[in-house]
Amino acid sequence: MKKAIEQRCWSAFINGSDTAFRSLYLAFVDRLFSFGYDYCQDRELVKDAIQDLFIDLHRYRSRLDPDAELTAYLFTSLRRKLHASLKKTRNQKLRESGDPELDILTAPTLEENIIRKEKETELTNLLSKEMERLPGRQREILYLRYIREMSYQDIAGTMNISVATSRTLVYRAVRQLRKSATLPILLR
Repeated sequence: MKKAIEQRCWSAFINGSDTAFRSLYLAFVDRLFSFGYDYCQDRELVKDAIQDLFIDLHRYRSRLDPDAELTAYLFTSLRRKLHASLKKTRNQKLRESGDPELDILTAPTLEENIIRKEKETELTNLLSKEMERLPGRQREILYLRYIREMSYQDIAGTMNISVATSRTLVYRAVRQLRKSATLPILLR
């Protein structure tokens, strides 16, 4: 479905249309499954999470935002459900084992935490240096988008540009950072 059609379907679903609900399910189930499987590689868990997601949507439809960005909303909701299920499963396995030492064995060591922090610091420093090389407008738009977490519409209003231009500037700035030879492959 095209985005406009999906949004109309979303609004119709919120207003009580079961046909729209089925259409949304059919339009998104494969994309959600693919995304979910990339997230955790457990087919049954992903299927259950998608089913739970759509049950919750149906149950709480009167509380849903008709203007929500549908794709982002569904993917974020699925990711949260998968994360909660994985955490619950992990905790349940630890409790069932009855071995309190497993908590210690699965926790990162002090050395691992120090190494991780050093890598994060190094990456942050490299990224900061590369950011300084960007033109001021690209730095500003990355700040608004990723630090202030503004939507493209809000960025467009703040910078007095069109939404399309705000998307293009973010894309170009990120592409420029990815091209940098000094940044590790982690950013690619």
